[in-house]
Amino acid sequence: MDGKYVGNRPIKLRKSNWKERNMDIVKKKRKQKQKLGLA
Repeated sequence: MDGKYVGNRPIKLRKSNWKERNMDIVKKKRKQKQKLGLA
């Protein structure tokens, strides 16, 4: 699966893990928004 070309550079393709991503990034974005005075 690795070494597929997307555009002009090879990348590794793998199953995404959205659940892991969500926990980390959603928390960071919430903190940033609170600092800016939104939400």
